[in-house]
Amino acid sequence: MTTTQPEGRSGVAWDELVGAALVGTERRTPPGVPPGQDPAAALLDAAAADTV
Repeated sequence: MTTTQPEGRSGVAWDELVGAALVGTERRTPPGVPPGQDPAAALLDAAAADTV
């Protein structure tokens, strides 16, 4: 049984953010990162937006 989480305020599901954080942004780019933005900063921004 597969469950999906709704998208957070950043427009990305929380489990996708956690997955990118666990393996590292050098190995997995977080979803929704605009071109030219640092993936690590984008991950932190999205996580902060979801937790507020």
